[in-house]
Amino acid sequence: MRQHYLFFLLLLALQATLATAQAGMLDPTLANDGTVDTDVGASTFDEGNALRLQPDGRILVAGTSGYSGEQDFGVVRYLIDGEPDPSFGTDGRVRTSIFPGDDVARSIALQDDGAILVGGYGSGPNGFCFALVRYDANGQPDPGFGDGGIVTTDLAGGTTALGGAVAVLDDGRILLAGGGSAGFAVVRYLSDGTVDESFGTDGLAVVGFPGAGAQANAMAVQADGKIVLAGYASGESVSIAVARLNSDGTPDTGFSDDGQATAQVQGDALARAMVLDPSGRIVVAGNSLSQPVVARFTPDGVPDATLNGNGIRPVDLPGIDVSSGYGIALEATGKILVAGSADLVSTDFLLARLNDNGTFDFSFNGTGFVTTDFSGTRDVARAIAIQADGHIVLAGLTNSVTHDYDFALARYFSDGATGVDAAAAAGMSMAVRPSPLTAASTITYTLDRDDRLSISLVDMRGACVQRFATAAFRAAGRHEEPLPVDPALPSGAYLLVVRGGAITATMKVEK
Repeated sequence: MRQHYLFFLLLLALQATLATAQAGMLDPTLANDGTVDTDVGASTFDEGNALRLQPDGRILVAGTSGYSGEQDFGVVRYLIDGEPDPSFGTDGRVRTSIFPGDDVARSIALQDDGAILVGGYGSGPNGFCFALVRYDANGQPDPGFGDGGIVTTDLAGGTTALGGAVAVLDDGRILLAGGGSAGFAVVRYLSDGTVDESFGTDGLAVVGFPGAGAQANAMAVQADGKIVLAGYASGESVSIAVARLNSDGTPDTGFSDDGQATAQVQGDALARAMVLDPSGRIVVAGNSLSQPVVARFTPDGVPDATLNGNGIRPVDLPGIDVSSGYGIALEATGKILVAGSADLVSTDFLLARLNDNGTFDFSFNGTGFVTTDFSGTRDVARAIAIQADGHIVLAGLTNSVTHDYDFALARYFSDGATGVDAAAAAGMSMAVRPSPLTAASTITYTLDRDDRLSISLVDMRGACVQRFATAAFRAAGRHEEPLPVDPALPSGAYLLVVRGGAITATMKVEK
């Protein structure tokens, strides 16, 4: 009877949210301390620029790998616990040379069949040109796409063709956006990589801004097929620029009258990332005067005055003179997340959370922002994504170990809790016995779908003290397996964390 009662209490504990981790704290179930650095190709410059989460929870990071003057596209896929995925490329890593010079990957998109599209630019014989690579789900270039998985597009001699953002349309066609001296540029491709000449003019749409040129760094496709672009325009000064095209590549004149809009603060400003909120507003993040900046436009292309009174919010960080903004994401609550870097003793990862009106959310780390040092002199977060469980993932670069640059990854708690969300509770039940924990303890759990689980014991400060499973395959159904707790662990309260691609569950336990 006592065992049945204990089992019932533990199931109740599973359903509770345990407020044990402060919002903004590193998630120690990622590589034990919440951070990962990865040498992609035993080279000098491995820099992560783009981040995408797969539906199964695995993490894709794309960027550059190589040496100055001969950089290649580099892609790493991580398991949910931060280990490189051995089923992808070679030990989780892929490098692809487009041209003998520098090739830079800046964006990732996923197709419904699991194929991975990486977009950017390469150093072609006529200068920089658009570049796309399609990989299969295992990281092999797709021979049915372009030339051995690679597509390049030379625009107006190539010197102005810097590709920055890729998107996959519902019908399988592909958009790659960038720009240069002529303005924002977008090319549409058929699913096999050939240019779709029915789009724009012979496959190319250009949005010209007054001045010396413009670069689109981010792109989103609305439900109605219209294409939203964000970046910067160079005139007398550099300003945040947004534009919207119809699905055929023509300017949408219902957007700010001529299909384009700009926003300016004191000094130069540019947008590096963009997201559309549920009401269709356009939210961008970038830089202004050595600090991050967030701007928001209405669906009609007008600066949204509900953000900071004028639609633009310089994110001045108390005590930090130099900082940068690179990535943006929106939480389900509408709060705005900005990723970038902050110059302290060294340059560190930066993650800030703002309320909908642009003020700091002081429930996040007590200050509204957090910095993370990888022990290097320069750590920069260039992309951000939110997991299904709400945890926040940043990707970028660090020189923490070898003092060459490596891919860098960090994961943070978002809501100040390491408990069970509703989806996790619906997808899993678990119990541990006996309790308090011993070397002979077992865990019993039931999954409603196949998954790969990592099972860890975390102390009440958030540090991982013992790992029992790492990305181990478990079929749907009931499981009972050993939980051999280290007898040397001090007595006290711990959190048992079970994480998979479909679930995250945490139970408070005693030893």
